[in-house]
Amino acid sequence: MNHYHQYQTTMSPDDVFAPSMEREPTMNDHTQQVAKHLGIETIQAEKLLKLAHENIQLADRKQKDYGPDNISISGEEGIIVRCQDKICRLKNLLSKMEGEVNNESIEDSYRDLANYALIGILLHKKDWD
Repeated sequence: MNHYHQYQTTMSPDDVFAPSMEREPTMNDHTQQVAKHLGIETIQAEKLLKLAHENIQLADRKQKDYGPDNISISGEEGIIVRCQDKICRLKNLLSKMEGEVNNESIEDSYRDLANYALIGILLHKKDWD
């Protein structure tokens, strides 16, 4: 079961990053403009941009559900605990055979960890509202 199924929108990442015959992964015109503006030149960076876009959308949907207080209350120490929980979960999930994982997938855990790291940076900069 995909933990984030409830957060999916009607527009999939494939709608945003439409396939092309030039090279994989390719991006739609808007995303190509963002990549060009950012100076992205490698295929790996294009893949990272796609994942970052998906994660930002996920974080936005989750913030609508949680609000900012769940993070503000515990601050950076709370983020460290959340990251530690995700790392422990990842270690456990990676040690299991495929099919033994229930609820949150490995990918879900990595996505949460990436978003917690970004939130941690905002907290550290005193820029979390």
